[in-house]
Amino acid sequence: MTRSLAKNVLIFTALAGAFFLLAGTANASQQFFIDTSYDKIGRNTIDATLQYEGNRAHYFVEDSFVNSLSPLGRQQLQDALKELSDTFDKQIYNRVTLVYGLPWTPGIDNDIKITILITQMKNSIGGYFRSEDEMRRAVSTSSNEREMVYLNSKMVTKPYIKEFLAHELQHLIQYNQKQKPKNIVEELWLNETLSEIAPTIAGLYDTGYTGTNFQNRLSTFLTTPGESFVL
Repeated sequence: MTRSLAKNVLIFTALAGAFFLLAGTANASQQFFIDTSYDKIGRNTIDATLQYEGNRAHYFVEDSFVNSLSPLGRQQLQDALKELSDTFDKQIYNRVTLVYGLPWTPGIDNDIKITILITQMKNSIGGYFRSEDEMRRAVSTSSNEREMVYLNSKMVTKPYIKEFLAHELQHLIQYNQKQKPKNIVEELWLNETLSEIAPTIAGLYDTGYTGTNFQNRLSTFLTTPGESFVL
């Protein structure tokens, strides 16, 4: 082996080693702060691992949830994440941002992709957004320092999950379009109304709304139509 060839082999080996080291680090378990009031058992942190990578988002899933799944359950999770990512990349993100504007990009984490954390929540919760994640940890000690939303693992293999993601995306956008530049927090009833419209804007009901979360919401409203939107 010539000296130049040996040098090239060493360089290639070093680069290959660095690649696998980085890949391993990217897929390592990470700790995230979560909202205690929404968590299934009242935790404030969980460990999660990157399970899928889309063009618009990183999909982290809580480790203890993944570990509880059978081999078939884990395959169903991967299939569900791929379908969710495809719909988010090609439909939800483009349509919702066209109407509402963009989230903070590349944002506090200098990453053009948002983070979606799928974790175990109370049964009544579909997902949520925390504005503290948009702040430095020196300002908010429980910040994950990411543009991110949270989704309920219970819903991950159900069609509802796409509606919940569109809903939470609007909250992420609203922070960048109004709260961050103007220091104004939108009134809750209006913010939630805009998020409830987001799945329609995303085209998730183009083929009908039977069996959707929208149908459930409508049924609830018709049952108690006298309740105030603003109280």
